[in-house]
Amino acid sequence: MATIAQMELELLALQAGGIEIPGLDFDLIIAKLVKIKFPHIVSKEEIDAVIKSYTDTAKAMINEEINKIKSIVKQLNAGIETITKTVAMVISQIAAGVATSLAGIPNPGIALAAAMDAIQKKGLLQSMLDVLVNLCIQLLSSCIKIAFELPDAIFGLIAVVAGLNTLVKTIPG
Repeated sequence: MATIAQMELELLALQAGGIEIPGLDFDLIIAKLVKIKFPHIVSKEEIDAVIKSYTDTAKAMINEEINKIKSIVKQLNAGIETITKTVAMVISQIAAGVATSLAGIPNPGIALAAAMDAIQKKGLLQSMLDVLVNLCIQLLSSCIKIAFELPDAIFGLIAVVAGLNTLVKTIPG
């Protein structure tokens, strides 16, 4: 039977995924949280005491959010890459048109099959995008929870997801 400590180590290993995000560091985050939550404390001794208190009580929660953020960013990158390729493929198939037979004669059966295929692909793309939108929501929630300001490059992923969502809605079907 796995102990809690073993499970926590495995969870950290699975969530981190080897992604480094500037500023996403426990010590930096804890110092910022203390400044935000206790702006009235000015002496270094008091600040250090509050930081130590938070370090003892909130370390697991903060580290969990840090690893969640890293994991989500990794998933967003992979999802955006997959969806971008798939959208390009679907659009090129629609643009090419396959509504003729091999002899070049219009074939309504082939046109219908192509339309149904486009509808299925659009539905799949929309489902994939719904997952990415949910990941964006989780990412923002985790960042807000620990007062972490996303770097512009990572925040830009959210705009990419929104753009892909708009693009998929323009696909016929």
